[in-house]
Amino acid sequence: MTEQAMSPLRRRMIEDMTIRKLAPKTQHNYVQRVKDFATFFGRSPDTAKSEDVRGFRLHLASSGAGTPKINATVSALRFFFNLTLDRPDLANHLSFMREPRKVPRHWLRSRPIPSTSARVGVLSVLHTSGSALTHHPHVHMIVPGGGISPDGSRWISCRPGFFLPVRVLSRLFRRLFLQRLIAAHQQLAFFGNHARLAHPQTFATYLAPLRKAEWVVYSKRPFGGPEAVLAYLSRYTHRVAISNSRLIGFDHNSVTFKWKDYRIEGRDRYKRMTLATDEFIRRFLIHVLPHGFHRIRHYGLFASAARADNLARARQLLAAPAPQRRSDDAQATAPDEPRTLSHPCPCCGGRMIIIESFERGCSPRFHPAASCSIDTS
Repeated sequence: MTEQAMSPLRRRMIEDMTIRKLAPKTQHNYVQRVKDFATFFGRSPDTAKSEDVRGFRLHLASSGAGTPKINATVSALRFFFNLTLDRPDLANHLSFMREPRKVPRHWLRSRPIPSTSARVGVLSVLHTSGSALTHHPHVHMIVPGGGISPDGSRWISCRPGFFLPVRVLSRLFRRLFLQRLIAAHQQLAFFGNHARLAHPQTFATYLAPLRKAEWVVYSKRPFGGPEAVLAYLSRYTHRVAISNSRLIGFDHNSVTFKWKDYRIEGRDRYKRMTLATDEFIRRFLIHVLPHGFHRIRHYGLFASAARADNLARARQLLAAPAPQRRSDDAQATAPDEPRTLSHPCPCCGGRMIIIESFERGCSPRFHPAASCSIDTS
């Protein structure tokens, strides 16, 4: 096109593209796309409206234009509306299309994906109570950052700083939990206001919103290391809801105990709660598991059938030392001789149990609660 025949609008667009150092081929393509747009609705493109932009997009889609051509047109028109016409309101009506990338078959044949599968272990501990004996069921799971290869020849570690995608884990847990819950519907009993859920269709309708709700799965490296996590869980493995050290006092009408309000920081989070005796018993019995229900479960490498062999193999592959077994109390040399206790009680001579060790000059972390008088007559 000659200089005399070039419109001022086209000249301005070419100047804008030259200022931004676009390649000549790109400039030619942009001008052609804008020309196609003007030809579609039969007037100058600077008089376009939002309905014209929408109609042109619909025309491209119905005419069978591919994703590359549509995106090239969108790129040209966005440049024209944003920079040449200073009309960002029209540019906002244009969006790029996403085209899924396909891996070539020859790439898959020439570059096989290496197998990184490993046999892992899982230790899960069920907690059902909050600090105030409320019903708060949740599961703590400990998973090592790796596993033994299927052939048992090496230890396969996970990537540093990354174990599992939490969002994917959340979706998977939600799907499996709801599937198993629906499968177990015939084994459930419903009472009171929930009696209507005994009907399968009503039960499925009741669970439907849960498929769209966000389920929380927390997966993170422990701040205090694996030892701190194991120490925390070990305090709750053989305890139901509350320990004796949290009990402060009781009588025929009420029970007083210590609890922790996690919503408050500092020392003010430690509080006392007094419940009526029947309410305390009710809360306590909520957390007594049914017969045959296990609080601790082991899977994979930690399954009891081959746990000892798997752990020994894992230590061998990781070059970790075997645990040293030690006995706090010396065995008697003869059957009729009493054992020598390592920590005898100075009052009764019985065996003392260490509940905490702390450095000189430091305060103990746990303080014994006031003793409760119990009438056993």
